[in-house]
This record gives sequence, C-alpha cells and structure tokens, in this order.
Amino acid sequence: QIAHHFVLSVNDVRNVVVWGCHAKFPDVDHAVIKGKPFSEIPGGNRLNDLFRKEMQTRGASIVKARKASSAMSTARAIVDHLKDLHLGTRVGEFVSMGVWSDHGAYSIADSLVFSVPVVCQGGGKYHVYKGLSLSVASQEKLRQVEAEMLADRDLARQCIVSNAG
Repeated sequence: QIAHHFVLSVNDVRNVVVWGCHAKFPDVDHAVIKGKPFSEIPGGNRLNDLFRKEMQTRGASIVKARKASSAMSTARAIVDHLKDLHLGTRVGEFVSMGVWSDHGAYSIADSLVFSVPVVCQGGGKYHVYKGLSLSVASQEKLRQVEAEMLADRDLARQCIVSNAG
C-alpha cells in the first residue's frame, strides 16, 4: 500500500512492522522509504492512519476487487516470508514475522505466536529485533492486540479441554 501510494517498488519500502496477527496493528513509525525515515515524509501521520485502515480491511478489499479469494496475496506473502527466513534480510532491514513470543521482547506475554520485527540471518535463523521504541499510542495498541490474542488462546485451550474428555 505504501509503495503503491508513492508509486515505488515494494523494495523501496523497508522496516514496516505488523504487530500481532492479521494486520491488526500495522506500524510505519520505523519505516524507511527510499532510504528516508517515514517520519520525514510530508503528510506521514495522515498516511499512517490511512495505511492502518487499509491493512485492516485488505483481505475484504481483495475479495471485493477480484471477486475471488485473497489466497494469491497470502501465497505471495508466504513466499516472501520464506525467502527472508532462508536467504536473510538486507543489512539494516527487519521484517515482521509471527514467532513464538517467549523471547521477552516488547513485554509480550509468553505462549503466543505473535508478529514482531525480526532480522533473518538466512538458513532458517532469525532473531527478534529488540531496538524499537514505541510511542504511548503504539504501546496501547500493542497491549490491545495482545489482549485479543490472549483471549483467543484461552478460548482455544478451553475448547481443547472440553473436547478431550
């Protein structure tokens, strides 16, 4: 969406974070566009709000526009994900990846698969990028997404327990 807005290649946009899952909290505060921090882009705050709204309704928009499933978009994302994981990210770049949350970064509760910024070294190895400072608003949104995911996890556990016996 950002590359499209600026009529750029997606390779010109780096370090966008999608926290949690299903684009519930896309975060461009640390994004870099053609080497320039997003915060220095004129109208960036307005674009950030627009981007978040677009990301949160992206699946439905794809289905409406194509009159078909968003499966191809998902497939492309999987390919990009695997490429980063196995070939590595570029120097100075991090990507969002759903990983087990027992890493302690960003005070995210344990035992969740939670999308966070990671640096991929290649060969299937990665580490969580822990150096981002989050605004108060971003911290609040992160806690909200975390609470939703904890509720989902707890519901899944209840279903498993009630169906086990």
